Amino acid sequence: MYAITESYGTYGKLFGFTFDGTSLTQIQALSGGMNLDMKAYNFYDLTPPVSFADIDNDGDIEIIALTASKLYIMNSDYTSYPNFPVALDPRSVRNDLSAPSLADFDGDGNLDIMYMDANYRIWCYSGTTGAVLDGFPVKIEYLRRPSMNSAAVADLDGDGDLEFAVGVDDGVMVVYDYPLASSSRGIYDKYRGDLYNSGLFNPLAPAVPSNLTIRTSGSDIILEWDSVSGASKYYIYSSSEPYGIYTYEGETTLSEYTVVNPSETKKFFYVKSVR
Repeated sequence: MYAITESYGTYGKLFGFTFDGTSLTQIQALSGGMNLDMKAYNFYDLTPPVSFADIDNDGDIEIIALTASKLYIMNSDYTSYPNFPVALDPRSVRNDLSAPSLADFDGDGNLDIMYMDANYRIWCYSGTTGAVLDGFPVKIEYLRRPSMNSAAVADLDGDGDLEFAVGVDDGVMVVYDYPLASSSRGIYDKYRGDLYNSGLFNPLAPAVPSNLTIRTSGSDIILEWDSVSGASKYYIYSSSEPYGIYTYEGETTLSEYTVVNPSETKKFFYVKSVR
């Protein structure tokens, strides 16, 4: 486990501990704490939780620490990751306490670091160059709440690029689309995602099945489509009109489905993938 102290004036400290189920032992490489640049305490240098992700997909987990002065990425041996740390844009004077979200927004294969500052702007830094990605910062619209959670990230519409969403009021969510094609990298979103709490977050909505075809076999109708990565099954819906009400027809774990001897002479279908 890791913790960052409050500012001592121009810096704070990163501490790390191991836990054996009974007691905490300080990590020797961080004995006495590692200095991290911070703003003075009266600037309210809020420090989000330390984050972890495999930025470059090499199998090693990197450590991400954010202050109101710099964004740090460290290798697992606590040496600096290439092109980091980086000084934050001077417009980002204070941070929110929400943890960064990490995903490959620009499609270069490396995870990028998205966070929110205390002035309700969303920033995203390249995990490759350390530069602010094009299109950021984004000023959050329709905000009616004093504090924010981390942005949730997923390819919601299955078009190959990523969306990010924040709750701005009771019952109100704003979703932004980042229009660059992403890669197949997973999304690290606030240490959740599987039974091991690894932080690897798979989008809740898998891609939409493509290349749906319909053919007949005797009196049966056979639907076929391209399989979707991450889908565990598919729901099939049908309607007698193209813009009518579609009702549940059935489900399958395969990328095909047979409608046995339908009574209708005209029928329309759509297929939904389910994680």
